Amino acid sequence: MSEFSTQQAAIKSIVESVAAVGRVHDRPRYGDAYDMWVVGPDDGFDHPQIRAWEIALEDTIRTARVSNGFRHRYRPWSITGYLGLVDADHPDGTPQSPTFGVISSLAEAIADAIDADPTLGGTCLHLHADGDGSNAVAVGRPVPIFIGGDVLCWAVVLTFTAYTVIV
Repeated sequence: MSEFSTQQAAIKSIVESVAAVGRVHDRPRYGDAYDMWVVGPDDGFDHPQIRAWEIALEDTIRTARVSNGFRHRYRPWSITGYLGLVDADHPDGTPQSPTFGVISSLAEAIADAIDADPTLGGTCLHLHADGDGSNAVAVGRPVPIFIGGDVLCWAVVLTFTAYTVIV
């Protein structure tokens, strides 16, 4: 397998290790079938609900070879999560919605799981931190996704960059 494939598989495995995440897709699933996004009683949940995560590679950055012949590779990844629970008391998508709290907790649990394995199972040297040296995994603010004026689900994006050296 390529470095890309092993990192992708490692990230998927880490996300799947977090309890109650739902379906985890190793690539964006634009416009795929309903059952790719919905979990239900067969999956251990009380009722059908949107609960899925997709992993995507952003633009890979390769530096010029340095004097010792090595090249640095920075591979930015994103994980986008979607969660739709019954929010009858908050159809306008306010942050008081129970779904906001659940997806926020799941995103933080995924970030913690990735931070606990900063080499992504040995597939990279480390996660490249923000400019100030903190937050190897950035967790965005959950946002509501509206369909027909009502909240269909909430989405959140996690981002991080895997760093390797190419000989």
